[in-house]
Amino acid sequence: MNPAENPYSPGAGTPPPELTGRDDLIDQFGFAAQRLLSGVPGQSLIPVGLRGVGKTVLLNVFERQGAERGAVVEHMEADQEDVGPDALARRLRAALYQLAPQSGLGQALMLALRVVAAVRVTFAPQGVPLSFGLDVEPIKGKGDSGNLREDFADLFVAVGEAAREHQRGVVLAIDELQYLSDDVFRALIVGLHRCAQLKLPVMAVGTGLPNIKGKAGDVKTYAERLFKFPEIGSLDSKDAARALVAPAQRAGVTFAERAVDRVLERSQGYPYFLQEWGFGVWNTAEGPVISQADVESASAAVQGQLDDSFFGVRMGRLTPQERQYLRRMADLGPGPHRSSEIAEVMGMTVQQAAPLRGRLLNKGMVWSGEYGETAFTVPLFDEYLRRNVPAPAYPARKRVTRRQGPKPPWG
Repeated sequence: MNPAENPYSPGAGTPPPELTGRDDLIDQFGFAAQRLLSGVPGQSLIPVGLRGVGKTVLLNVFERQGAERGAVVEHMEADQEDVGPDALARRLRAALYQLAPQSGLGQALMLALRVVAAVRVTFAPQGVPLSFGLDVEPIKGKGDSGNLREDFADLFVAVGEAAREHQRGVVLAIDELQYLSDDVFRALIVGLHRCAQLKLPVMAVGTGLPNIKGKAGDVKTYAERLFKFPEIGSLDSKDAARALVAPAQRAGVTFAERAVDRVLERSQGYPYFLQEWGFGVWNTAEGPVISQADVESASAAVQGQLDDSFFGVRMGRLTPQERQYLRRMADLGPGPHRSSEIAEVMGMTVQQAAPLRGRLLNKGMVWSGEYGETAFTVPLFDEYLRRNVPAPAYPARKRVTRRQGPKPPWG
């Protein structure tokens, strides 16, 4: 079939041609956004899940919903390089200028801009000159105490009052929330909580790896009253089949039932994998009916593409010892695994392996749902590692000999 007419769209955050299995969450956010603009802020959503389940796609849908309802929406992708207070302040500054691009700056909006300026000056990254292009004079007494939580409470309240002045709402959309430091995440939650108390129309929506729920609870116990943390994962068989079949049907191509079953088996229903399999099978098949044989013919190319683009790029960020940790973890299965189990096959104590595990957590390669547990953040990553990374020589287990002491009097 003609590759130029291929309807599938594998890519990071690329909207699929058929978004399935997320209708309930989309409706929930639409309801929350409507309440926000009615002056009744409530719980927002932070969908959590592994890589490749469509979190960013869902966040983009939320952003579009907010904008369609009249809110000012600012998108931010958190990363390990730029997640300080100034990064959030920049996005809120941009939101303020969106509030009244034609009617001019109201009193509350001008005040909010001055608070933003104060926060940015106070928390400027070390070594960066204070030439942010500040267009207003920083206010004194708000946003300049140096206490991150207090200053962010001032900042969010000022933004909320400006939004209310212009009868709008502000939605801050943050992708990859797990990369926010605990201090910044805590300050964000405190600011949103204060807005909720004052019924100011400011809310945040975001996405993150599964450990973000525990992180939110650790930094502020009332986080679960501000957010819902729905877990999203692979699609059920009905939704996965529709995501695969519907785009082809619109192009006049049909899938044989066994071909659908085989793609669902190989992809395990993960949205990104479905797009890669649909894309690869389309380019291999002659059509207009895609058979199981077409799926098998495309298998090597699709698996190679996944190994290179989805799995392989993540390996490039790792040290040899970190790769070894993951490879030995893969031999234990998909997980989650106890940290003590992984340390044992590494030939280390838990304390010796802890720095390795910590670096992999920080890089987003693994996550911990329960204390002492470790799991891959990428679905099917254990299979990739066993396919592509040579098995290391396992250390011989040390035999533990107990110290002989005096024989107890009872035996």
